[in-house]
This record gives sequence, structure tokens and C-alpha cells, in this order.
Amino acid sequence: MTQAPPEEPEAMALPAPPSVPEGPTSDVSRGDTIIGIAGSHGVVIAPVIVVGTARSRYRRKRIAPDQVDDQQRRFDEAVEAVAAELREKIADLDGGVGASILDAYLLMVGDPTLEEHVRRHIRQDRKRADWAVAAATQAFADKLGAFDDPYMRERRHDIEFVGDLLLRALGGDQAPSFDISEPSIVVARDLSPADTAAMVGKPVVGFITEVGSRTSHTSIMARALEIPAVVGVQDALGRIDAGDIVALDGLRGRVIVNPNEDEVEDAERRRARYLAWAKELDAHRDDPAKTKDDVALSLRANIELPEEASIARTHGAEGVGLYRTEYLYVNRTEPPNEDEQLEIYKRVLDAMGTENPITLRTFDIGGDKFVTTFRMPDELNPMLGLRAVRLALAEPELLMTQLRAMLRASAYGPVRIMVPLVATLGELREVRAMYDQARVELEQQGEPMAEHVPLGVMMEVPAAVMMAERFAAESDFMSIGTNDLVQYSLAVDRTNRALAHLASPFDPAILKLIKMVVEAGKSQSCPVSVCGEMASEPYGALLLLGLGIRDLSMEAVAIPEIKEAAARVPLTDCERVADLALEMSTARDVADLLTDTFEPRLRDVLTGQPESIIPPAPSSRNRVPSSRRRRPSSSRNRIVAPPKKG
Repeated sequence: MTQAPPEEPEAMALPAPPSVPEGPTSDVSRGDTIIGIAGSHGVVIAPVIVVGTARSRYRRKRIAPDQVDDQQRRFDEAVEAVAAELREKIADLDGGVGASILDAYLLMVGDPTLEEHVRRHIRQDRKRADWAVAAATQAFADKLGAFDDPYMRERRHDIEFVGDLLLRALGGDQAPSFDISEPSIVVARDLSPADTAAMVGKPVVGFITEVGSRTSHTSIMARALEIPAVVGVQDALGRIDAGDIVALDGLRGRVIVNPNEDEVEDAERRRARYLAWAKELDAHRDDPAKTKDDVALSLRANIELPEEASIARTHGAEGVGLYRTEYLYVNRTEPPNEDEQLEIYKRVLDAMGTENPITLRTFDIGGDKFVTTFRMPDELNPMLGLRAVRLALAEPELLMTQLRAMLRASAYGPVRIMVPLVATLGELREVRAMYDQARVELEQQGEPMAEHVPLGVMMEVPAAVMMAERFAAESDFMSIGTNDLVQYSLAVDRTNRALAHLASPFDPAILKLIKMVVEAGKSQSCPVSVCGEMASEPYGALLLLGLGIRDLSMEAVAIPEIKEAAARVPLTDCERVADLALEMSTARDVADLLTDTFEPRLRDVLTGQPESIIPPAPSSRNRVPSSRRRRPSSSRNRIVAPPKKG
């Protein structure tokens, strides 16, 4: 019998990436405020339960050649065990965002590329199955963690969670059980969707994690469950102990450990104010969106997961203005086929109802959105490289599959198709030709679809804006993507924090470009909408109304407040402010104009507190910029009365 090589000297834990939050932090003493990122809105005071302080451990041990088959079998059994565990949790959740996220985990566990890499480590490198799993998953996680896009960077944690599940199964460890008998705030380094799902039905009233962002799955699931959360809290496990009383403020992204009596009373007041405000917004959820002088508006939602459509509906969305389909391609080695995509689009249509249209954007992949389906070339400047429509036209089979699925989905509800990052009319015409070809093929095959499915473009490249009238003549609609428009027009990397102050949609140059698109749309009777972050902020939304936009798409939780803001301001005021803004010189001038004009009417919208209990406003020159103010949502949170320590 061949002797196995010697064991490596130490037992290892799967290495954890540094807990660097995406928001400001400060070194504080116990009892002071710790700053993190607002992951889910709400205010709550409760005792702490600490979970998941350690990652699964594994042995760096090499094996003899005749042990390879046994280690391969151990890996197969671990995959089966984890898949069974995930299926059980998915069944318990009975649909929703959490089930959708766990479905993605199920795909990752059985991913052929992950399996190939694990087996190669076992077969060629003679590594034990647990070491092979750790090596393979960490390699994938490191690759995702190197990207600037926050959403893609967060997917690193998904790969790590999958690795942790497999290591747990290989080690014979049981899934963690959460013995939570009283209302508690859970503190952890991070929480996987599987862990969060295991807490459903338990008296968990808040989440605090060391890592994460607004786009992390902890935040997404917390919002879906309407549980307040603060994420990205550096060294939370070192600053907060089990049994501590914590005041968690999911509006401002703040945590107070063992608050004193005054801090408890302040948190109670903020909780009461927020709940009153959320209740008021919720009462008007189904009211039609319109300005104070009764000009009708359309407020739609931007979504990434199909189950987010139901959340958008509860916030009063009149449809989906942007469904980011590129996330169908995340964490898989083979692109979704036509039938898979059709089923997902049908789920979105079912959630929104037949009267509310959904806008499906063809995949915007490349640049800062690395997706494992594609073998993307190394590029010095990927934001200006092979991405979005350029990649789609370079991979016509993939685009044709997506267009066919989108057209077939139109048989189940109102669908629009939108093409991202179009810079030239030639690109639009190439996509139009493929769209027409897909229609002909589907008709010949007898596939049902709507008689007319609008095909539109995103206006986010300055070159396209300069040709807006021609684009309007050849498009069924145009949607302005303010995020990329700001980036490409102002030559600012929007992921670079050092330049964040320059990336303002209030820059007069950006306002003039938006106005150009609006005027071009009017001249050709082509509808124009906005689906960038500018539409999610009250001042930005009012300014867009003044520039001529009537169709806004935004994060779902922002819809109630944008509806409320619009209802308080006549369109004539918005137009007057927009005319003045177009003549200004700097973004700061425009921001001051918006603050001075609108803040007296919107202070409770901006603060999440009823007008009757808001103190007098400070001078406009000393106010916090609107982009840093906390934003309320209409979600009701599971809040408990603050327990008294001792």
C-alpha cells in the first residue's frame, strides 16, 4: 500500500477576507455609537445574541493515490447533503426573496466548474476533499472580491458561504441551531441566506454584521423580512458581547452599545416617529402618483431578483422600469437557456399583475460586472471595453436566446425590452435586426407573443445623447441611465470614493444632457423615462419632473417617499427650479437651490419624522447634503419595546 505524504503542519480555517466596511467607521469605546451601513430601515432596542463567530475548519492534509476515489466520494456525499439541506430550507420559506437566493446557492453547490476544480485538487494535487473545497471556493471568492462593483464584490461572500456549507458537511458538523427565545438582535461576522432563513419564525428583531453592504444578501433578506439591519460594522464581534443591550438604528446605520437612559429615550422616540411616518406612507401606497397640481406620474421599480417584484408591488410600484437580467448569469458556468429565462420573466409578470409593465434589460455584462458565465478578456479599462450591447453583439447566440425568451414572456403580460450602453445607431439597428429575426422564428414555430413588444434604448453615453433625436426616431422608448451618464460625461469613476464628490447628477452639464433627451423624445413622440439613482432621491426626482420626465424607476423602498414628495409640490415649481438650475455653474449651486426651495415642504420626507415633532430647520448653508440624509421606507418593522438591563 502506498504511503500517504505527510500531513501539513497546521489545521486551517477557511481564510476570511478583511472586515472592511463600505462606510465610515471610528474606533470608539464601549457605550458609544458605532457607525456602519444602513442595510434595512427601522429602529429597535433589544439584547444581543452572538452567532457564527468562527468559520468551518479543515485539515491541510495530502493523500495517497489510492485514497483519491474515497475523497471524491466524500465530496459527492457532501454535495448531496448540502443540496438536501438547502431544498428543505427553500420548502420552509415557501417562496419569496429568501427562497430565490437559496435557489441560487443550490445551483452553486452543484456547479460543474466548482466540481471540476475540487476534483482537480483531489486528483492532481492529492489534497483531502475538505482542503480541495476550501482551495477551490477561495479562488473563486478572491476573483469576485477583486471587482469594484459592490454587488459583484458581495457575491464573494456567496461563494464563501457555499464553501462553508460543504466543509461543514465534510466534517460531519450539524447546521447551527439558533435557540432564540426572546426578542433579540443577532450579531455576526456575516450571515448566509441559509442562516437567515433558519431564523424565520424566531423572535429576531435586528441584524448587525461586520461585513456587507446595501447589496449584500443579508440586507436584501432583512428588507424582505422587514427586520432592521446595520451591516459593515467593523469589529462588531470585538465591541459587542452576548447579552449587551443595543440600540440599532437602521435609518442612519448606527449602533449604540449599552445605551444610557437618555439614549434609550431618544431611540424610543425615533422608533415611534419612524413607525408613524411609515404608517402614513403605507396608507397612501395605492394612491395614484401625481404632483400637487394633479399631473400624473408613473413610479416603477428597479429589481435584480424576480421575487423583488412582489416587494416592489407592496411599495406601490406601477411596474418594473428596470429588471437587471445580468444577474441571471452570476455564479454559473453555463448561461441560462431560453426556457429558464422565460420561467423567471413569468414570475416577475405574475408578481406585478397583468396591468403593470415590466422592462427587461438585455444583459449588461463586462466593465465592473464580472459574471462567471463569460470568459471575459483582460482589459486595461473594462468600463470602456467589451461590455453590455457590445458583448451581446459579439455573442449573438446568447443575445438571440435572451430576445426569444423576452418575446415569449410577452404572451403572459406587458413586456418592454431595453438595450444598455448603446453608443451608435449602428448598434441599435443590429439589435433591431436580431429582434425582428427572433419574432419571425417564434411566429414560424407557433409560439404565442404580444403583437407589439416595445424595443428601447438606455441613454447613458454622451455620444448617444448628441444623437438623441435620431435614436428617438428609431426607438419605441428611451430610458436615461443617470449613473453611467454621470460617469462617462464627467470622466469620473463612480466606484472611486476619492472622486465621489464630483459624480453629481446635479451638475448642470448632466441636466443639459437630460433635457436634450427629453426634447428629442417630444419631437419624435418617443416616451422618455429615468432609471438611475437620481430618481430615488426626492430632490433629484423633483428636478427630473421639472426637466420634463414623467416616468421614474427607482429602488422599491424609495417609491412611497417620492410619491409623497411629488404630491406636495406643483409641477410649475419643479419647472421653475429646473429652468434656474440649467443656468447655474456648479452642482453645489444646484444642490443649494433645491435645498432652499424644497426642504421646508419636505423635511419630514427627508428625515422620516412627522412634521409635528421636527425641530426648527438650521440655515441652509449648514444643512447636511441631501445625499447624506437618511431615507425612510414604508416597510413596517418588527419592533419590540426596549428591555431594561438589570
